[in-house]
Amino acid sequence: MYYLNMLSELISAIGFAISFPGIAALSLPELPTVRATSLFLSEFIRHCSQREEALFVVSHNASDLLSSVLKAVGGGVPRHMLEPMTDVLLAMNKHCPDLLAAGLMNMVTQEGFPSGAVSRTQKEAFAKSVLREKVHKKRLQELVQEFYLVCRMMNW
Repeated sequence: MYYLNMLSELISAIGFAISFPGIAALSLPELPTVRATSLFLSEFIRHCSQREEALFVVSHNASDLLSSVLKAVGGGVPRHMLEPMTDVLLAMNKHCPDLLAAGLMNMVTQEGFPSGAVSRTQKEAFAKSVLREKVHKKRLQELVQEFYLVCRMMNW
């Protein structure tokens, strides 16, 4: 019982790390930092179904987290830094699909987000494709890569 109480207190304390510093670290230019941050966030998201406190923290920060990930996927980071973003999307799709769906639909409705080069239909297609991929990380990476190229106007 003591362990569970201590775990609850730890999750409450970690909530701050997710809220601003954790999300801001996703946009840093160093790949090892972004990988470590995405691993931490993915593992924390995986525990949403087990701990009520974790779900509370993730649900209150989901829009900021998704905004940061989608800005990166929309061309805000170099191409080699997309894999950590895929990890976060996959974790959210497996463990918090409702939050991911709401965030993606919000992205679809925002004009010019994550990039002005993407039409509403392209964003809708991307959102539907991401929501379908709950297990195949490689396929999700390909979808993210394709959307990245469309956002950067590099697709032929």
